Amino acid sequence: MSHVLTTHSTSFALEPPSNPDGSRYDSPLGDDLARHVVNEVSASGERYHFSEVIREDSWSTCDCQIEDAKFYMVVSYFPVDDSEARWVLQFGQRRGFLWFFTKSRPDLLQELVDSVERVLTSDQSRFSETKKLSEAEFLAQN
Repeated sequence: MSHVLTTHSTSFALEPPSNPDGSRYDSPLGDDLARHVVNEVSASGERYHFSEVIREDSWSTCDCQIEDAKFYMVVSYFPVDDSEARWVLQFGQRRGFLWFFTKSRPDLLQELVDSVERVLTSDQSRFSETKKLSEAEFLAQN
């Protein structure tokens, strides 16, 4: 992960969802939050091409292509202290097995992070205390 946004929101499912077999995941996965972000950022223009949001074991993820570069966004539930509604959005560039052939695009990654941050900060009825952190800052705080 190279960029992190944290935010508080109770507008998205805080109950762990059910698996197809009826058992429950251990924590909320943030797939509804991820879909909301994808829809809002996609509405800003045709520049962003997102994959379907996928539930993983403890988080949700999707890819985003901008020009010739692919990035990922991971949304996870991260309660700390007394807050039960803290979400973490992590971003990075997918470079694959042959990473040395893939051009690093930190400018486009920053553009994606800034676009998601605008979605979160512009909707104060759903999101509060949104912060942009570097990976090192996030790890130092948690």
